[in-house]
Amino acid sequence: MTKELNLGPVGKGFVKEVTTKKGTRFVARWNAFVMKDGERKKVTCGPYEIGPKVSHGSGLKSLKDAQKEWDKVYWSVFQEHHPVTNPSISDQAIEASEQMSVKDFITLMYESRRNDGLEENSLKNWEYYRDSFLLPFFGTYTISQMNNEDAIRQFMSSIATREFSEWVAKKCFTYVKAILDTARDLGITRGNAARLIPKNRRIPKGVKKSKVKPTLTIEQFVSLRAAIAKPRDRMIANLLFLCALRRSEVFPLKWKDLTKEGDIDILKIERSFCSRTHKIKEWAGKQAGGSAVAVVALPPGLVVELNGWRQFGDSDGSDPEAFIFPTRNGTCLIPTNWIEDVLKPAGEKIGLPEVSLHWFRRSHATLQHHNNVADKPIQGQLRHSKAETTRNIYMQHVSPETAKAVVELETLVNVKAK
Repeated sequence: MTKELNLGPVGKGFVKEVTTKKGTRFVARWNAFVMKDGERKKVTCGPYEIGPKVSHGSGLKSLKDAQKEWDKVYWSVFQEHHPVTNPSISDQAIEASEQMSVKDFITLMYESRRNDGLEENSLKNWEYYRDSFLLPFFGTYTISQMNNEDAIRQFMSSIATREFSEWVAKKCFTYVKAILDTARDLGITRGNAARLIPKNRRIPKGVKKSKVKPTLTIEQFVSLRAAIAKPRDRMIANLLFLCALRRSEVFPLKWKDLTKEGDIDILKIERSFCSRTHKIKEWAGKQAGGSAVAVVALPPGLVVELNGWRQFGDSDGSDPEAFIFPTRNGTCLIPTNWIEDVLKPAGEKIGLPEVSLHWFRRSHATLQHHNNVADKPIQGQLRHSKAETTRNIYMQHVSPETAKAVVELETLVNVKAK
């Protein structure tokens, strides 16, 4: 006899504002799939009361507040109303689970095993690909139907048809492969069809190929900096170009980060700004991989500028916890705002309307390489774990042998042209 499965809730559910005689309250409801009489049916569940709406003081003032509160408790509510037991890998359990929809499998099997270990940004990234690509295509498939080479190829072709980038296509394929790996490892499916597709055929024609990002010459950087009006913004540009700071690193810098290591002026990199969530993450003396806090070297002229800004600028230089480049309210500058308000207008003035923050890091690596600086110091300033990353991705260079061959070819052409 086939075991009936409670296939559980669909997504996180939704929060509504309900008016009653006792006042306005927030309640949550959700949809769930269940097996009844051998058929899989969708039902609406709830309500779960989150709390009353208040006009002032502590409590739920808006639907957004209620949604945040629901996000904290929804999983425990689901577990109470839809208890999930891990099926033993018997023939009957495998047979029943093969008919789970991809949506149910992702919610009950895949996400329950991986989401707890994800950083906030990684979780949001996964949710974006899940809701924008995977579920719209595979949502009505069973997991066994998804485990099919033709279905996976059609999915990838749909991404190419919509003209998404090569990066998006690669991420989508990686997630498909990971989901099917989980199904295979749980004994629900046999093998993983995604792994049968040759690597050179996984990304179809039609996706936008990644382009090599340009770099700035020293002359272009000087012109760009001259087109920036405020001293504060010119210092930010100097930090990006001379010190190779990332966009997530330069804006949340605090005065306590400006220090010395012996006779060398340095900046400690102890936090980062997430442009997606507008939150600052403190590394607490550790980088994401667990290594010691990162530092970057500062040139002496820039140190003089920063110390002058500390004394006479808008930031409270006496407070080590103050941001070096704060807003009027003392909060962290938002990178996207700085790009639109400062960088893009300056780029348009000098004929570089597409300039972006990442150009500065690439320019730093490339110019240092052209000045015969060894790879190791460049890698150290960019803080890459491998020198190959710095050399193969960030340095744009032509070998002397290639340059010599081009010169000889030009000479040969000129001789024949006479």
